[in-house]
Amino acid sequence: MRSMSKVLLALGVAVLLAGPSFAQPRPGNPLKFLLENKDFQKELSLSEEQVKKAVTAADDVFKKHEDDLKDIDFRSPEGRQKMGEINKKITGETKKALTDILDAKQMKRFNQISLQGSLRMQGPGAYADADLQKDLKLTDEQKDKIKTITTDLNKEREELFKDAGGDPAKFREIRQKMDGLNKEASEKITKLLSTDQKKTLEEMKGEEFKFPDFRPRPPQ
Repeated sequence: MRSMSKVLLALGVAVLLAGPSFAQPRPGNPLKFLLENKDFQKELSLSEEQVKKAVTAADDVFKKHEDDLKDIDFRSPEGRQKMGEINKKITGETKKALTDILDAKQMKRFNQISLQGSLRMQGPGAYADADLQKDLKLTDEQKDKIKTITTDLNKEREELFKDAGGDPAKFREIRQKMDGLNKEASEKITKLLSTDQKKTLEEMKGEEFKFPDFRPRPPQ
């Protein structure tokens, strides 16, 4: 139970400070919560069999990495970075597994919603993804400026996290502050993009999907 609680708390903190592609209020594959959502299933026109196979695939991928998350010191920047890397692996491996379950149209929509989720939860951090940088054809100058914006944001996040301690009330308060910081930094990055890059990004995101509320609760 203690290790389970540690993973849960770690995932909650990771969402605030770095965030996986998707986050959830319980330990497990970051994408499983979305796959189990009825609105998401309807959006992709998933059959019951596809849902069952997809959820099973998500569980199988997470089990491979579950032990990797248990001993991470999420209180340190290094620990949160490692956690982000593990969650990125989990997300990537799950998407790969889903290509054998979803058809091309469903997978395209899945990727669109996945990108929306990354931008929503990670904010500027989502632009560190090499594939996204390639798809947007970011210049070296743009990458450097985005890196600076992200670095400054992370410093501000760290300061807020230090002030929070283990207080649930402060946890909720810094979550709101971090939302504001994320929005401000994301707007700065958007201004760096050319008209064509913005158009490409919108096409990659597709029609807006209304996400379920899967923010983690503050640690008790």
